[in-house]
Amino acid sequence: RSQLKTVTNRLAGRKLVERAKSVLQVDQGISEEGAYEHLRRLSRKRRITLAALAEEVVRERRGRDDPAEQSTSVSELPS
Repeated sequence: RSQLKTVTNRLAGRKLVERAKSVLQVDQGISEEGAYEHLRRLSRKRRITLAALAEEVVRERRGRDDPAEQSTSVSELPS
C-alpha cells in the first residue's frame, strides 16, 4: 500500500509540473524547456519541491481566472 501511495503522489506531482509548465508557456511565451528550467531554478532558490511550486503556479492561474480567489502572481514570485 505504501508503494502505491508513493507512486500515486509522484504521478500527481508530475501532472502538476506539466500543468505549471503549460501555464508559464502561455503566460510568459517561453518554451517548454524554458518553463521547466524556470520552475527548477525557482524551486531550488526557494528551497521547496518542484511539485509544491507547480501547485502554487497552477493555483495562482486559477485565481486569475476566478477573481474571487486571492493569491500571489507568478510574476511576483521571486526568481
